Amino acid sequence: MSFAVRWLVVFVSACALLVLQACTWISPQSVYEGTRDRARAESAGQAPPVTTLPDYDNYQKERERVKAR
Repeated sequence: MSFAVRWLVVFVSACALLVLQACTWISPQSVYEGTRDRARAESAGQAPPVTTLPDYDNYQKERERVKAR
């Protein structure tokens, strides 16, 4: 293999590894908290909502309770 081909294989492998690693940075908790914060920001300046989303720990406990039924 030539130097350029080896370099390209190493570069593509490193990029693939970085992309796969980035997938682990997005957790279900961060998605949920982002959704919760967005809903809170959109309702700023309005009347308080009747119901608000619970924090992630309470949400997870409720999901486990419903699954157990």
